[in-house]
Amino acid sequence: MLAVANSTESLLVFAGWAFVVVPIMLIVVPYWRGKADLVTAWSFALLGCSIFMGIAALEAVDPPARVFENYISFEFPDSYYKATLLRNVFFFGCLLLFYYAMPIGKKFASRRFTRSAPWSSMLFGVLLVLCTATVVTAFVAIEGNIPVLREVFFNLGHKAATFGVAFAFYSWYRNRTSPVALIVFAVVLAAAAVYAMRTSSGRRLLLCIAAAPIVVMYWTNWRYRSSARVMLVGALATSVVVIVALWYQCFRFFDRGQLGQERTLANTVAAMKQVTLADVAAQLDSWKPKLAQGVFLYAMVTKRLVEDQGLDVRPLNTLQFALTYAIPRRFWPEKPQPFGAIIVTDVLKLPQKTNWGLGVAGQAYYEGDWYALPVYAIVLVLLVRLIDEPIKREPNNPYFIATVASSMMFVITWLRGDLGVHTVEVVECLVFLWVIQRLSAQAGGSRVGAYAADFGNAFSQRLLRNPRTA
Repeated sequence: MLAVANSTESLLVFAGWAFVVVPIMLIVVPYWRGKADLVTAWSFALLGCSIFMGIAALEAVDPPARVFENYISFEFPDSYYKATLLRNVFFFGCLLLFYYAMPIGKKFASRRFTRSAPWSSMLFGVLLVLCTATVVTAFVAIEGNIPVLREVFFNLGHKAATFGVAFAFYSWYRNRTSPVALIVFAVVLAAAAVYAMRTSSGRRLLLCIAAAPIVVMYWTNWRYRSSARVMLVGALATSVVVIVALWYQCFRFFDRGQLGQERTLANTVAAMKQVTLADVAAQLDSWKPKLAQGVFLYAMVTKRLVEDQGLDVRPLNTLQFALTYAIPRRFWPEKPQPFGAIIVTDVLKLPQKTNWGLGVAGQAYYEGDWYALPVYAIVLVLLVRLIDEPIKREPNNPYFIATVASSMMFVITWLRGDLGVHTVEVVECLVFLWVIQRLSAQAGGSRVGAYAADFGNAFSQRLLRNPRTA
């Protein structure tokens, strides 16, 4: 337990559970009343608040032992806990203000991405070729360590993998009697999952791929069913995604440590085969650290670095990094860096080669403190609007459904950070959407509202009668 006053511990427990419950209620209640959709970027952002503000506060009450404690202290005065909690509350208040009371970016986002190619078998083939070509280019660039191409296609390959799975499932789900469409989906899903595990030890890409069919089913079918039924089926489907996360957690770092192996396809498959059901179940023993990932504690480390150890503040560094991301670092070595990526190695000089998620409070300590919080609340709201408003306009649009799927984990973990890295990841989903819309239009043409009146789809027959489309 922490060496803090009982009143501070009680405050953290109360605030932690409040942060868990309130965002969840903001997701469930409007959906249950038919006033909002369930599978949206806004829901994912609120879920991120629940995890990286609520569960993070609960984790801070009784944190697990960390290897970093061999090098730095994780003992903090009561004022640090209260200050970090207060900044989280302030950010959450700003987030709700800019989303509900001052709907920033709503009109702007609703007018974006208006032209799409109508769905057809030919269009599906074109989309699959575009996604495959992007993934293959990314893989070759990564394996060959090709300058420029590696930087450009590394993240775009991740987006293309999820888009491809979403398109393949969408194609089969519209025609579930087609064995060919089912086989194509199975092959695309397997290839995308292997690609995800082969190229990255991160969980986000694999979880986006696993969740893509759920996103497709919701927007083309489930959203027109009863709320109770959808939440029950959705909970069962989500549990499958959670199991995938727990399973991958068991072996995702097989290429690290003294016994680490090269991250090849054969070694990935070998590591996969060694996982047992007991290994998966064991991951549940430490659920709070697995979810919160030390965000609250790392935020307080940042506060100590800035206030007690003279670390230079870089105002709005997240925005600086995001705006200059497209400039290759080889041409500008001193361009802004994401603080979460350098705090362990460059600032604290620890031997571990890792990064920390500092949360919004931690990033604010480094980037200007109070005034940075409303700025980043606006950034998150704008990202959410750009994802949600188009799909509310055309719920059956596979381009928008794929965008929701490919961005979902990055929106959830945006609150963990690094904010700059996650902002870029979400923007890249939108960039890939923009590019693939225009490239596919060359094959199938495009028009405004191509899916708003897609009455060839049986699900869309109920579109105008659904209150969530208002």
